[in-house]
Amino acid sequence: MSGGGHRPFFLESSTTQTIVAWIGIVANCINVTFGVVWIWRHETLISLNYYALAVDILVGLFLADLFSGFVHWATDTWFDELSGGRVIAIAREHHLYPQHIVGYGFADYVAYSSWPTLLVFGPMSLGCAIFVGASPLSLNIVAVCTLVSFVMLFGTYAHRLGHQKVDSKLVILLQRANLLMSPQHHMVHHRDNHDIRYCVVNGWANIVCDRIGFWRFLEQVVYSVTGAVPRAHDHLCFSRFRNDRSFVTKVWWGYGPKLEKTSLSSTHEQRV
Repeated sequence: MSGGGHRPFFLESSTTQTIVAWIGIVANCINVTFGVVWIWRHETLISLNYYALAVDILVGLFLADLFSGFVHWATDTWFDELSGGRVIAIAREHHLYPQHIVGYGFADYVAYSSWPTLLVFGPMSLGCAIFVGASPLSLNIVAVCTLVSFVMLFGTYAHRLGHQKVDSKLVILLQRANLLMSPQHHMVHHRDNHDIRYCVVNGWANIVCDRIGFWRFLEQVVYSVTGAVPRAHDHLCFSRFRNDRSFVTKVWWGYGPKLEKTSLSSTHEQRV
């Protein structure tokens, strides 16, 4: 889907939403700063191995891409506006009008990826530094967690770059070198079912995840345990959009199409 102009539908946010967004951003910046300072303070103590750090960088870039895919997959697959509010409304809008992503502001980009990263990699980095102490192992773990947290500060911005023409020679060079996701790589996600190429930092993890069916495996596990239907709400939004394109502007607090669990479950069982 495309069109609709480049002005997003959900630019306005409440005071609470804005505060929560900035808390996540600042907290993740503190998390990154802590990791950098901790590594710097213990460099001489643990005889920093620069070859190991080179490996840490590669691992960190891959994990950051993989984690961006996990957040993207979870948002697209399991939530609706009633449970996720404005964040999920924006995600639904993005599938209907992909170019609208370029119209959102700094806080929306950074907070979306900062909060999940902070909650997952923040405790890992802090816990390792405190309870394991200074050692080659802890250095590598903290270095990887810090790099993932830093990259994810810009994870959604990398997604945005996958939807716009850029003039920056540096960005173009990074995209051509596969260090940033290119629009050509990401456009595949917006075809058909929106169920592949979830990873949006550099696309490295897509090569692995899509080839081995990683996301379908996770979906089958969740469906088997909970009965939740993958992308049920996303499919319903597309169905309603085909009948009434104005409905997406109504997707907001207290509003959301009701899902018929039985029929959706039957449809999913037929697919798998």
